[in-house]
Amino acid sequence: METLRIFRHENQACPPALSAGGNLFTGTKNDLITCLEEVSNAKTETPVTTCIVLYGAAIVQMLKPAALKTFEEYAHQIFIPYISTKLQTVSRLDLVWDTYLADSLKGSTRAKRGQGVRRHVVANAAIPGNWQNFLRVDSNKTELFRFLSAALMEWFDQEDKQLVITDGEAVLSKPLLPDLTSLAPCNHEEADSRMLLHASHAAKHCQCSTL
Repeated sequence: METLRIFRHENQACPPALSAGGNLFTGTKNDLITCLEEVSNAKTETPVTTCIVLYGAAIVQMLKPAALKTFEEYAHQIFIPYISTKLQTVSRLDLVWDTYLADSLKGSTRAKRGQGVRRHVVANAAIPGNWQNFLRVDSNKTELFRFLSAALMEWFDQEDKQLVITDGEAVLSKPLLPDLTSLAPCNHEEADSRMLLHASHAAKHCQCSTL
């Protein structure tokens, strides 16, 4: 009987559901797949869509600069051509970036990935040789995202298409959208959750199917 009473009290400072060896328990996103499969219907065909919402940070991770020398070359020879191909099949494209807060719980997760070297992102600046190392620095990514957004907005001139890009807590649009109140200002750190807002806005204001 005395033994059973031991388990009525916590035997560590933090609850096991929230901690792992003294660190924050982060969990595994793949564990959600089983739960989602139970409440969703599998599709065998790609639905017809007129709007696409893209996760910008994933695109930057995927599109390596290869032998390009400057950030301007990267924007115009790799990033913008990729976005252009996506625009060919839809009438609206939303590009959503992550933001990086100094006191964020995600900071410890990013720190585990290692440290990189701070590099300023301007058009004629040389692209660092180690792309992944460059992307480990939050300030590098923040400057890169804004640089690519500006380059994309300058390049875009299609009046029959709609471009929407996150810019910190604000939103850029071209042509200018009259109502962005449901999108900005927005303090969501993760693009994952902010993408849902963009999908909802597109469905309500543009009468389009989203992907």
